[in-house]
Amino acid sequence: MEKNPFVIDSEQNHYIKLDYQTGNWVSNGENLDVNFMMVDFSTIKMGWIWYENATKTYHEVWQPDLYTQIPKPGENYKRGFSVLVLPIYIEGDKNIKHPPMLWKRNSYAEYSGFMEMGKCFFDQIQDNDNLLPVVSVLESQEIVYSSGFKAYKPQFEMAKWQPRPDNFVVPLEIDIKEHGAEDDSPEVNTPLSSAPQKPDLKEFTLDDDDIPF
Repeated sequence: MEKNPFVIDSEQNHYIKLDYQTGNWVSNGENLDVNFMMVDFSTIKMGWIWYENATKTYHEVWQPDLYTQIPKPGENYKRGFSVLVLPIYIEGDKNIKHPPMLWKRNSYAEYSGFMEMGKCFFDQIQDNDNLLPVVSVLESQEIVYSSGFKAYKPQFEMAKWQPRPDNFVVPLEIDIKEHGAEDDSPEVNTPLSSAPQKPDLKEFTLDDDDIPF
């Protein structure tokens, strides 16, 4: 009997994150082979996220758009983001397109990587109508906080623009109930002792071209 399409498998989710301890991409607690990502920039949200550990509750306050910054809602909030991506792995004769996944996090390292990812394609959007950016997923960069704590930051570079494939749609589970920031990292928004070209998380003012990345 075929799987009932109206029953959601509660054991499966479509969320992706970078393991701050290993630098590997993971989903459902397992490592995920990824060396490219297609990015649906129309799904990008930016704002503030607080995971309340005592109640296992996510508190999210999003900007009305990418250009309008909002003040920090409270001391427990950290800058966060949300974007739908299509992870891809191409190596030799392998060409694997994973299911669409939500990358939503509020760790310093992943937020920094997300901002730099946006920089690599944002100014090309108008010249690539009806196409989506595909970024190369590079080796994660180990960064060190002033406290000595170490974490990994994702790194990307622009690869190409391609049409949206038929399978790149919002997964049903995400469409019904979006969550997944997963505050499992002890990272805090503190200056790094070594992190080349890190963005200034205190202000994140717009640059001269008035773009959000």
